[in-house]
Amino acid sequence: MTTRTAVRGADIIRLAKQARDPFLVPGLVSSYATLWYGQSEVGKSRLVCGFVAAMLRGEPFLGRKSSRPIRRVAILCGEVGGVEEYAKRLCGGDVWEELTEEEAAGLVLVEAPRMRTEEDWLGLRDTLATDAPDLVIVDPVGQMTNGSVNEDETAERFWGGVRALGRPVVAVGHSSVKADATTGQRRGSQTPMGSTQWVSGSRWRVEMLADWTGQLGLLKANGNAGDSVELTLSRGYKLTDFNVKAEQTREEKNAAKAERFEVRTTVAVEAAQWIAKEHPKAGNAEAGRLLAERFPKLATADNPARRIAKDISEGNRGVGKHLVRRDGALAFAL
Repeated sequence: MTTRTAVRGADIIRLAKQARDPFLVPGLVSSYATLWYGQSEVGKSRLVCGFVAAMLRGEPFLGRKSSRPIRRVAILCGEVGGVEEYAKRLCGGDVWEELTEEEAAGLVLVEAPRMRTEEDWLGLRDTLATDAPDLVIVDPVGQMTNGSVNEDETAERFWGGVRALGRPVVAVGHSSVKADATTGQRRGSQTPMGSTQWVSGSRWRVEMLADWTGQLGLLKANGNAGDSVELTLSRGYKLTDFNVKAEQTREEKNAAKAERFEVRTTVAVEAAQWIAKEHPKAGNAEAGRLLAERFPKLATADNPARRIAKDISEGNRGVGKHLVRRDGALAFAL
């Protein structure tokens, strides 16, 4: 986008006094540009519906109140049939949401085309000006972009268009999933949709992760507008019902991690001293079994005895860092 806004003189003072809270919903939605992303079928649209319903009802979302009233929400539906799907999800009842007629009066569903030019974005801005929404949701991002979402230019054009709308925007997209080179386990990427520009162009990001059942169970929120936070979710009867079961900031998570490391280190030293004194002739497998039985906090793997035996064999982590073999016998080494 080539449009620019310049603010000068006394207008800067007025703008400072009128500046919005950095968050529309603390820790979850920026007052400017937010990216919500997760793997396919994880429950992104369900969370969006719960969010929209809470905003239109003036209710807290995941225990958080909005910083200002949201009277009208526009959802830009990029997929074929997206308008009908959102209409059913938000007003269809049953296990989905069921907005009342009064609540639905604040909802605008727009069949959004691909935004190929700056004029397309400006035309969309003019269309939205008629309804004057307090919040705009784009779902999914990939169906509105001009080009592959993996390309930096595509992301740059999208965020440029978002700025032109002049309203808080929540963009919903897919996370990149990569296979670990060693384990083959599939995991989320630090670059949603394959480009770092999706990260740098947003003020706040929320990654949606599945729990062991394959359903949405964890939100990881971070950005340049506040402290990172992780929310563990529980689900209610309706597909759009989510509650916060546990909450942890980055500082709390790091502190807990440091505490666990200290505990494991202390236990590892004690365990190494014990096995070297009581069972110095034990082989790695036997030592692993003995230590797993006596020191249950030493390893949390599915097979702790095997994990401990491997640590002793490799000698580079856990109790293995404090053990050496001398003439075939285990000896303590601080």
